[in-house]
Amino acid sequence: MEDTVRGIDGEKLLEVDALGRVKLPKGKSRALDATLEKPAVPGKNLILTIDQDLQLAATKAFGEKIGSLVAIDPRTGEF
Repeated sequence: MEDTVRGIDGEKLLEVDALGRVKLPKGKSRALDATLEKPAVPGKNLILTIDQDLQLAATKAFGEKIGSLVAIDPRTGEF
């Protein structure tokens, strides 16, 4: 699900001086700077269906043992 939740990084191209102040080439305005910017795209939400109480009960039941647990809602078949 990494590709779904990560999103896309944005970019902005700026020229700065030695003190970190943004410099503009002569004759350019701030409006033209917008063309050098690519906005970030947020990722999509991922909704998990596991219940926290069930997770805690499974952790307690396994103790120091290693294993796995599959929990299915018998009404819907949802994991």
